Amino acid sequence: MARKGKSVQYKKEKIAEKGKIKSKKKDGVHIMNRLKFESRTQEKIYDKLVIEFVQNHLPKILDIVPKEVRRKRGDEPNLPGKLYKEEIQTMNSKNAYIKRAKTFIKWHVTKKKITSLAEIDKNTTSEFFNVLAMNTGRGSGQYSKKTYDAYIDGTYKLFQSLSRTPESAKVVLEGRHYAAAIPSFQKLLSRDFKEELRNRVGQYSKKEYKRGSGYTSSQASTIMRQAEKHMNTRDQLLVATLVYAGLRNDEVQKMRSDFYKNEKSRIELIEKGVTKQDRGRFVLDVHPKVFKLVEKLKEEEGLAATDYLFSGYNDKKVREVIKTCCKEGKIKYSGVHDLRKAYIERNEREWISKIRKSKVEKSNLIERIMTQVGAKPTLNPVIKIKEVRFRNTKEGKKKRYYVYKRNDGKIIEERKYTIGKLQKMTIEDLLDRYMAENLGHSDPETTFDYRLPKTASKRKEFRKEMREVKKFSE
Repeated sequence: MARKGKSVQYKKEKIAEKGKIKSKKKDGVHIMNRLKFESRTQEKIYDKLVIEFVQNHLPKILDIVPKEVRRKRGDEPNLPGKLYKEEIQTMNSKNAYIKRAKTFIKWHVTKKKITSLAEIDKNTTSEFFNVLAMNTGRGSGQYSKKTYDAYIDGTYKLFQSLSRTPESAKVVLEGRHYAAAIPSFQKLLSRDFKEELRNRVGQYSKKEYKRGSGYTSSQASTIMRQAEKHMNTRDQLLVATLVYAGLRNDEVQKMRSDFYKNEKSRIELIEKGVTKQDRGRFVLDVHPKVFKLVEKLKEEEGLAATDYLFSGYNDKKVREVIKTCCKEGKIKYSGVHDLRKAYIERNEREWISKIRKSKVEKSNLIERIMTQVGAKPTLNPVIKIKEVRFRNTKEGKKKRYYVYKRNDGKIIEERKYTIGKLQKMTIEDLLDRYMAENLGHSDPETTFDYRLPKTASKRKEFRKEMREVKKFSE
């Protein structure tokens, strides 16, 4: 009976907590789990800053729609995620980005005594990662290099959201206003700074990354051959879509036969709820084998255009299909998602080869990118143009700041992507943008992590070669 009474008391405590931020972590062996607030005032500051981040900044970069709005629109209950009601009941979330960013904020509140997000700077960020790096290793109570890497990704989502203007928000809702950008965070988005932080602990090895280290394009081809040898047409199409179109596990499960556009040689993922964060896309680099398998499956089963091809599949079943192919091909299983690394390697290699042989020009990539960002209006929104200005500080230094560009007093607006803007980019940057759009990434930098060391090295050589060609032509 005592045990039952304890359970009831525990439930009452839980109910009492509803509507509050659960910011107190249990004591743990890891250093960030041992952060303590010095007072309730300090904890309230943390609560305020986290709510400000998630409610007023994060929707500027992630497709976060309040629950009541999704219900009114008739969306599925779990799409595009359970973030957040207008009045946030809890900040606990399984979202890894938010979890790491919350810890980052908490460290600043408890160790640096900040009272606003604007007080976070490069020095405090560097110190935070120094602490993490000193507690990264293989011993008890130490973080793995993979976890350290996850903290970098989480904090960079924080930096991105805080540096964006309200006008660039991915989610525009009537009566919903987002916080203004904090310009100082733009400096923290430096790619060099990100690499510097990563290099403090080095890249994690195969042993430290339990899924493996990805597949090469050759290994992915072997996986496809094993599917052709041992599996039915539907499973072959599943594998081909993952290998030759770079889709995610959950995306391939939602595929309909009309998503495969044979006449255009592309896959169109523009239906609501199909892609991550509902960011639709056109996959333009698709192997012809994919479309042949679609036609074969139609002939065998008489599919309608709107039939879901893999409705009986779940994450586990998709993994089992790939595991079987790996086993038959004597390849170490490295997850389903890692097939996207092989997709990058294969297609990037082909494009680089064409560019070197002058078979592809900037205009070809520009045309494809404009097709990609035309998949959905949200991919090429109208944005307000900014221009840089400088002012003198009290110390006599020049400080950069941005203002909206105006013409006759009106703010100038234009599409985020235009042919004119893309023409100003180098061909190597255009290729990065194009590959990112194929994978459904808004930021080409996200795609960098999808390159295996050999692929990354070849890309580096190619970019250096293009710079030399440009220098010589000038």
